[in-house]
Amino acid sequence: MCWAGAMDPSFGQASETLLRFAGLSIPSTQIQRVVKHYAPHAASWKGTRHVAGPKKSVPILNIQTDMTGIPMRPEELVDIKGKQPDGSAKTRQVKIGCVFTQSLDSKGRPQRDPLSSSYVSTFGEVSDLSAMLYSEALKAGYATAGATVFLGDGAEWIWNMAKDRFSDAVQIVDFYHACEHLHSLCQTLDPNPNHAAALFKDWRRRLKNNGLPRIIKETQQRAALFGRTRRKAVDEQLHYFLNNAPRMTYRTFRRKGYFIGSGAVEGACRHIVCQRTKLSGMR
Repeated sequence: MCWAGAMDPSFGQASETLLRFAGLSIPSTQIQRVVKHYAPHAASWKGTRHVAGPKKSVPILNIQTDMTGIPMRPEELVDIKGKQPDGSAKTRQVKIGCVFTQSLDSKGRPQRDPLSSSYVSTFGEVSDLSAMLYSEALKAGYATAGATVFLGDGAEWIWNMAKDRFSDAVQIVDFYHACEHLHSLCQTLDPNPNHAAALFKDWRRRLKNNGLPRIIKETQQRAALFGRTRRKAVDEQLHYFLNNAPRMTYRTFRRKGYFIGSGAVEGACRHIVCQRTKLSGMR
């Protein structure tokens, strides 16, 4: 009942799942009561499991983090700053982190180890997530890991947390977030959609092959010919790449067997969080 209640989008669907697959006729309200009863036990187990840590060291430990917005009732949004014109909010941010170990597949590509992924989340501050993520990483073998890779979308709060808690970790900007910024930069450099698309295709390949210094140099050369307003827009977009340049040597990272995409935590935002909080009627 707890598993169906946690995995299905609603207690009503959990009730139907149990009826269809197990022949058990259990009202959705009863499933809800059982889940609420055992949730504290699950939370307690999550915090205390494997306190001694794994018996053997892991070659590469991965840590990924992100945040997403969740629609909330008005009473839960009091004093919360938001993006509305008056500064009010319709959502609250939930921060989520993912920890997992990896190995290489038959073609030498990195893959997540089965059943190694664990997640933490909070509505609290970055410091709250940082403490939770550090504790989770220790349980997964951080203290004896051969290498630790900390991967995020480039937001400043992520790297501050990595510096504070995981100072020895290899920091990597998610390649797909970097490409989103690169696409916007190409559109600013060339207003012609076809030319911008061709430039992005070329620069995306270059970015993946440690070509960011050349991209920065060519961007600065192009921007020097622009007017003040357009040059300012380019400089603002270029700041993202200048600030994260050491975290974007993707060819080097790939040769070392590291992930360059934050699919694990992105998937967590979509499924673990959104499945439980963004479907119709959820509050």
